[in-house]
Amino acid sequence: MTEDTKPTAGGKIHVHLVFKFQTGDDTHLKVTSKTTLLKILRAVGEKKGLSAEAFGETYRILLDGKRVNSKRGALEQSIGDILEDNQVDLSEEEEIQLDCELQQEGGNMNSLI
Repeated sequence: MTEDTKPTAGGKIHVHLVFKFQTGDDTHLKVTSKTTLLKILRAVGEKKGLSAEAFGETYRILLDGKRVNSKRGALEQSIGDILEDNQVDLSEEEEIQLDCELQQEGGNMNSLI
């Protein structure tokens, strides 16, 4: 077990999250496994100048290519539960990379004519 994933007194595990953006910049957060996704998005959004809701609407959050913020009720889930659902072993991971991609609105070609 690494320093980043050692258990604390309440059985919580410290997790080092790295949010990678398409622009090339990264945002690092160190949280416990019990921290909710909403609280994490608030912290990252604040660093980007957005509210948690605006951040969630602007970016898709991907873990190993799977979207983590799309399910109903996902914002209330703890990061530990999300990582467990995606079969991420916290005892082996030093950093958990979350990719942030800009949301894209669909459209049709008729609107361009």
